[in-house]
Amino acid sequence: MKKLWTLLIAGILSSSFALATPATSFEQNPEAKKPKAEEMVDKTMEELGKKLPLSAAKNKQLKSILLDFHTQIPETMKKGEKAMDALEEKTNKKVKALLSDKEYSIYQETMKTLKPSGPPRGLKMK
Repeated sequence: MKKLWTLLIAGILSSSFALATPATSFEQNPEAKKPKAEEMVDKTMEELGKKLPLSAAKNKQLKSILLDFHTQIPETMKKGEKAMDALEEKTNKKVKALLSDKEYSIYQETMKTLKPSGPPRGLKMK
């Protein structure tokens, strides 16, 4: 009987301790874990640079287009999936106008590998 009481008290204390522990940093600040638009663009440009040798001028223009796209994502996601599709289509038209057909094909292949499989953490699509 004494062992049963000891186990019961230990269980109560351990569950009380679990409730008293602070939340993780992500729960406290969901923005802390999200990559910034500039970081996403830099990563994308780095991956594209491995497969797609562009002139400095095209590189600068492409980076500008992608930065514009990434800065619009959070607000666009709040509007829903159709708005995101429209933003992506608009961005792809700009990129296609900048690149040759072969370059655009390489761009599309690379973007497929970099595209996340769902909405960014902390954002829910309507």
